[in-house]
Amino acid sequence: MSSTLPILESIQQRIADKTDKFSIELFPDDLEHYNLTDEFGAVLVQYAGSKFESIDSVDVIQQRRVVMVALTVIARSQHDDHGAIEMLDQLRLAIVGFKPTNCTACSLVSEEFGGESDGLWQYQLLVQTETWQVELCEPSNLPKFTTARYRRADKPNPKQP
Repeated sequence: MSSTLPILESIQQRIADKTDKFSIELFPDDLEHYNLTDEFGAVLVQYAGSKFESIDSVDVIQQRRVVMVALTVIARSQHDDHGAIEMLDQLRLAIVGFKPTNCTACSLVSEEFGGESDGLWQYQLLVQTETWQVELCEPSNLPKFTTARYRRADKPNPKQP
């Protein structure tokens, strides 16, 4: 199964359950007009793309999908007990080994400083997990099974008409 939104929502819920002091949100559709309302900061969960392995089957397409999720930390401070650095520590502990909906356990890819603007500090933690992308198979229009002839092991095969 390969549905992106349930993966993001399960990661969002996991972070919300395992951290405190920050709001945990899906990345906003309109980032330019995003308003940080939490007194400490926010973690924004964003789909960052996927990579797909080669196809190994000749009849049904099924591919391993490596899903990348970016966790953007926006904090009002950097170093205090409720700052960006502390939240990054909590995020790593919350997400490593967590299995999102229909996925393998999460692992870390990278972490980097995104900058500071108007007293808001930004960092990004890149996480990956794996799932499968499977072809949607349409039912074939094959002849229907309509008749069965039963025979017993101790009786000879009846002649077919």
